[in-house]
Amino acid sequence: MYLPGMVFDFAKELECVESVAALTELFALKVGDLGVDFFHCGSFLGPDGMLQLLPTFGMADHDWMVRYRQQRYFNEDPAARWGLRTFNPFTWDEMMARSRLTPAEAKVMQDAHDHGLRWGLSIPLHGLDGRVSFFMAAGRHNPVDDDKRLAIQLMATVAQMRAEILLKRSPLPQCPLTPRQVDVLSWVSEGKTDSEIGHILSISSETAHKHVERAKAKLGVTTRTQAVAVALRSGYIR
Repeated sequence: MYLPGMVFDFAKELECVESVAALTELFALKVGDLGVDFFHCGSFLGPDGMLQLLPTFGMADHDWMVRYRQQRYFNEDPAARWGLRTFNPFTWDEMMARSRLTPAEAKVMQDAHDHGLRWGLSIPLHGLDGRVSFFMAAGRHNPVDDDKRLAIQLMATVAQMRAEILLKRSPLPQCPLTPRQVDVLSWVSEGKTDSEIGHILSISSETAHKHVERAKAKLGVTTRTQAVAVALRSGYIR
């Protein structure tokens, strides 16, 4: 397998991809030949102190991703935390050799192993708008060698850039939020509290809180961070 040619061909094929679903299918085909059984890419977001991973592309229906979401592992995932502190790709083995995991972090890694994932690669990425994204790949068999690791890194980088372009092209759905709810969520995205938002908008903190809660309900989420994540991705706030 000639890896430089494979990476170049993948980059050329991406130019013809017109949806994130098609991009995910193409990426899965390519990295599957390199030993990757699972991958996911998303953007970091956390204005209220809790990290969220806003999906960009990946295998959302994979049994590990379903388990990961159900258990709300992201805020205890040591690989995600490392991804915020470094520009360099790293394997799970490298991370665990250099850090002492908390019991909660160790549980995440053990659960991944119990789901058959024997190795993992994490790659911090930087998007076109400066947002930090995070790519995760894992496999059920032997770890990839250095050449395959570099190929995965390069393909993940160009795939993430293409996915962001495709997402920006997508037509925006009609915003379900009122203008006031948009205003309030915009300030939530800046890390403002209900009291601070109330002062800025000349309303009470209780009213500001009600607007946040109604926005969460309309967006089908349970936390302020999730509401901001959905609103940003959908283009309701900037």
